[in-house]
Amino acid sequence: MEISGSTGSYSRMVQDGQNNQSVSREEARKIFSDISSDDSNSNSRLDGLKALALMDDRFLKETYIAKINRLSCEQKQLLPIPELIQEMTKHDPESERHQKMVDFVNHLDLTGVTFENTNFSGLFIKGLKLSNIRLTNPDFHGAKLSECQFQNVVMDNANFQDTRLSECQFQNVVMDKANFLCASLTNTHMIDSSLLNANMQYTIQSNNTYECCPMEGTDFGRSIFTDVDLASSQIEGCDFEYVRCHGNVKLPPDIGLTTQDAVIDLTSLEDLMDMALTDDGDQKQACIAGINNLSCEQKHLLPIPELIQKLASYDPDSPECQKIVDFVNSLDLTGVTFENADFSELFIKDLKLSNVCLTNSDFHNATLIDCEFNNVVMDYVDFNGAELTHCEFQDVSMNYADFNMAALTKIHMEDCFLFSANMCETQQENNIYKRCDMRGTNFSDSIFVDGDLSLSPRTAGCNFQGVRFWGDVKLPPPSRTREEQFADIENSKESDMVEKPSYEVHSFVNRQKAVTGEESDFESDFESDFESDRELGRELGRESDRESGRESGRERNTAKSVSFASTGSYLKLDVDSEGATVKGQEANISISNEDKHGKALS
Repeated sequence: MEISGSTGSYSRMVQDGQNNQSVSREEARKIFSDISSDDSNSNSRLDGLKALALMDDRFLKETYIAKINRLSCEQKQLLPIPELIQEMTKHDPESERHQKMVDFVNHLDLTGVTFENTNFSGLFIKGLKLSNIRLTNPDFHGAKLSECQFQNVVMDNANFQDTRLSECQFQNVVMDKANFLCASLTNTHMIDSSLLNANMQYTIQSNNTYECCPMEGTDFGRSIFTDVDLASSQIEGCDFEYVRCHGNVKLPPDIGLTTQDAVIDLTSLEDLMDMALTDDGDQKQACIAGINNLSCEQKHLLPIPELIQKLASYDPDSPECQKIVDFVNSLDLTGVTFENADFSELFIKDLKLSNVCLTNSDFHNATLIDCEFNNVVMDYVDFNGAELTHCEFQDVSMNYADFNMAALTKIHMEDCFLFSANMCETQQENNIYKRCDMRGTNFSDSIFVDGDLSLSPRTAGCNFQGVRFWGDVKLPPPSRTREEQFADIENSKESDMVEKPSYEVHSFVNRQKAVTGEESDFESDFESDFESDRELGRELGRESDRESGRESGRERNTAKSVSFASTGSYLKLDVDSEGATVKGQEANISISNEDKHGKALS
């Protein structure tokens, strides 16, 4: 490979996106010569460092790491190490390129080097180890640091605001006046590190240890501590106002502060309400982050169902209701189980719950609008008499749910389980059931208006007895659509209206067999009785025609009512010149057409 000056072709080599780079000894020698030259620019040095970091030849890489470590402090000062760290974060932390570049930086001896105004904001840095350097005004704002180590490092005016530190270690690090506002620290250990007058307000700290750390004057106000050990550190003059402590929090015994003084109990409904309704945004976010960092067992103790019940204390359109809902929506309740939660008769709007278990929960007579449930277990849930409007259910288990007499409007259920659910006498309008397992569900005596069940073929054993269909209701295949089933009726308005129920009834019987996979209870009796009923109907129809013929000048647009009485069936047929409505009781029929003015006939 040819190297041409400070802009050698290795710059293209590290930009070609390959994980593995083959660099010969001659190429490596020219790269090192370039990065150590006073005449090279920063971009050329950065390309050279990336080329060395990504080499496959481990022996050759270690050789040139040793050569770089023998450079003078002034020469190392010119190396774009902060920019190299920025470059490594452009790749997935688990990728080979990221790991190679981290390993390269970790083996550099940067003793005595100072990097000013380094910008690491928003980066995801994993496994980085820095020691014996000075970082003046480093900016880690919004960054995520995982498994990083800092030893004998001076970080003047460090900014860790909104930073997430996990499994990190700071030893002999000076971070006086550092800004950790709203930062999250988990399993982080600080040993002999100075944090004088640091700002640690609204921090979320879990399983952290501060060992022999001078921290006088540091402000921990409104933070949340879970299993934090400060017992061996100097924290005189620290501010612990409104700190909330959970688990085993150890403080020095001689500062006149006990854990109880710093506790706001999140298991208290009153305290949780205060957090949900506060106008202090920073405090609320700190509380939410603290709850989200709790263990699943700790979250289980939170009175979240009782907090939702508090919606009944306010007007549904009030700011208080919206604050409570927004607060609950921000919580990560993954894996938490709330049993026998009572939401009956509540008015709930915009609630979003995911990854929780609400077994035996009670929503009877409740009103839910614009709510979302994602990956929720709600087996044996009670929606009896509830009104659900524009709600979404995704990957929700509602086996044996009770929707009796519920009203569902514009509901979207996708990949849900409704095994053996009770949906008797429900009113369903514009609902979509997509890839739902609805085997054994009872829809009897319900009303469907413009719904779609065609994408949920697993409906074996469903009961559609007495169901009435209006508008465009799509049933699971191989059922025919409503338009296909009644095309003959609509296209032959001059034919004998009395005979039309024959087509309709048999169509419904076939449809029920296709949907449920079972014979209808009345099918065999119905076919034997219907022939005699049809003949009686013809006679009554002819009599009706003779009666109307005696009234000359009148158009035949007067509706007629013909009743059929026979064993096992009762039908009522209302007919006019523009359309027909067929109502079935024992025959399980209810089909509506519209007249020419768009008005439904009943």
